[in-house]
Amino acid sequence: MSGTAVISADRVEAVVLGMEVDRRTADREQAEAVERAAVELGRDDLAARARLVLADALARGGELAASAPLLHEVHRWAVLENDQ
Repeated sequence: MSGTAVISADRVEAVVLGMEVDRRTADREQAEAVERAAVELGRDDLAARARLVLADALARGGELAASAPLLHEVHRWAVLENDQ
């Protein structure tokens, strides 16, 4: 995903879903790029899902201290937005 490319919400959602289904394919850079694209599209739900993928990637990489705050942030957002 290039930083200058215009990307559709459907494409962002497909990438997030792919990262959720096969977590081994997700890495930190990809999750951060997808989150940025979702934010640019105004899709907070997709941005939150990308943050969860990022938290998972961080945890799998041994960065638990960096992962935990992201998990709490997304959980807090989901509760406030009633997003399941």
